[in-house]
Order: sequence, then structure tokens, then C-alpha cells
Amino acid sequence: MAKNVLLVIPPGVKPSIGFEHACEKAAADGAKLVALMILDPTETARIAARLDSAFMGERVGDRVMQALEREQSVRASSVLEAIDHCAGKSGVTVVPLVETGDTVEVCGRVIREHEIGYAVLLTEKKSWLTRLLSRSSSVQIPAFEGCEVKVIEEDGDGDLETEPLN
Repeated sequence: MAKNVLLVIPPGVKPSIGFEHACEKAAADGAKLVALMILDPTETARIAARLDSAFMGERVGDRVMQALEREQSVRASSVLEAIDHCAGKSGVTVVPLVETGDTVEVCGRVIREHEIGYAVLLTEKKSWLTRLLSRSSSVQIPAFEGCEVKVIEEDGDGDLETEPLN
């Protein structure tokens, strides 16, 4: 049995180049594509903090926080639905997953549970200024035993259809 392919999509990244690469790899290997959206539990807190300062220090209520969390989940489901639709055209079976938590911990568990042999980690393409300023800080790519990892930068102009498909 072929080892499966993992596509890791962080919040806010539109999969296009990385999706195509992962889908081609899964099709070539006769493997499943495990599409993993990792929701950042701190993203809602960051948005709430911005809203707090926008409303001159007033605290954002629990209902607003729940709405933000729900929106993040709906966005994730929409992207996974589009991935399933597009991969189906290539004959690739998709296992959609939405997880919350630390990326390294979640990926490690998913790699073990779904027999992953190849992982594609998507990142946001950075501007030249961001790249220049971050040269001093090294980025640690997680190493997963028995799994090859490829990092692909997405430019944010992904052409993957993410509107609900009927």
C-alpha cells in the first residue's frame, strides 16, 4: 500500500501551487491526499485584540469571539470542499481534516494516523521587506520520521475555487 500525501494549509493561505503539487504526487503514487487545515487558536485572540483597540479599549464580547471562531471554521470547510472537488477530477481521494492546535504536534499525529510518506507544508509568500528583516531568524522545518517534507510558498492569488460548489 502506498504512503499517503499530506497537504498542510495554515489559516489565511490560499492553496494553489502547493495543492497542485500534492495532488500530482498523490495521483502518481496511487495514494490518498490528506488535506489538513490547521486553525490557529490565537488568531481569534489577535483579531479580538485589534477590535478592542479599534473600539477604544472596549472588550469584545463572547458572542463576537464565537462568531470569529465559527467564521474561521466555515472558511476551512470551504477550502477543503474545493480541494476535494478539484482532486476528484484527477481521481485522487481526499481525506479532509480540520484541527486546532500546535502545527508540529497536529502534523506529527496526523502523519502517524494516516500513514503519510510525503508532506507539503504551505506558507504565505513574504514581501521582500519581510524577507530582509527575517534573515536573522532561522525558520525551523519540522522533521517527521519516515516522511519527506516540502515547503511551498503561496502567493495569495490562488486560483483554486473556494466558493461553495453545488
